[in-house]
Amino acid sequence: MSELYELMVDAATILDMEIVPELYVQSSPQANAYTLALQQQQQQQQQPWKKKKKSSDNDDDQPPPPPAIVVVTSALLDRCTDDEIQTIIGHELGHLKCSHSLYLTLGGLASTPIRWMPFVGSQAEQLLLEWKLAAEYSCDRAALLVSQDVTIVAGAMLKLFAGTKRQFRIGIIGGHQVVPWGDLSALSMTRRQMNVDVLVCGSRRKEGVVQYQGGYYIFPGSITGAYSSSSSALDDEKEVHPSFILLAVQGNTMVCYVYCLKDGVVDVSKTEFSK
Repeated sequence: MSELYELMVDAATILDMEIVPELYVQSSPQANAYTLALQQQQQQQQQPWKKKKKSSDNDDDQPPPPPAIVVVTSALLDRCTDDEIQTIIGHELGHLKCSHSLYLTLGGLASTPIRWMPFVGSQAEQLLLEWKLAAEYSCDRAALLVSQDVTIVAGAMLKLFAGTKRQFRIGIIGGHQVVPWGDLSALSMTRRQMNVDVLVCGSRRKEGVVQYQGGYYIFPGSITGAYSSSSSALDDEKEVHPSFILLAVQGNTMVCYVYCLKDGVVDVSKTEFSK
């Protein structure tokens, strides 16, 4: 537990947070992390430039505000490496750093009276949803500041949303780390070293899903269909088409949808596999 707390202290230092939150581990089969903070605590973190008031007898009677709290679940600790856990903690610290809980509460209070009004209510709800998405992007940036490695951030987020230990373990790499590029034997060794069931790899321009040596390998392809000098290395990669892949993970079942644009027509293929 002390090593876990040190990870959060380092992350808070990188994000220039004066007050380090308390850290708790929740026993849960669901991989998750979240924060709890009161308005007064957030204001103290957000406005460090304000001078402290002189102490008085009345101030001595008031208890200090409870510190902010970061909670990670036991399933998340089982699933992620130390670097990935610190990345996820950095994401949660981003919420505290930006006082998102305070602004979300104020936004909810402001939109409640007009929520049921025609036109105006739907627009207010849409604006709030857009702000929530922007807030998550800000915290993803905080996670990247902490880890300094986009591969770790992507892997942490995949594992966070993939589920519990009994479900699929997903890893992601750019592909340039594996030599030769796109070689399944080399990718299989990398997958075993990462201890994952599914490896998402960007080294090949040819989109698709491959099952090899007890693992699954997902190649999103090229979103633009742009030419690459490595495309001619394999005969089946000479024709590159714009493509992307969507993953739907539920329990111990994963469905992979491959979207590919060929001759102006979108071709969709579906691959389903269970653990």
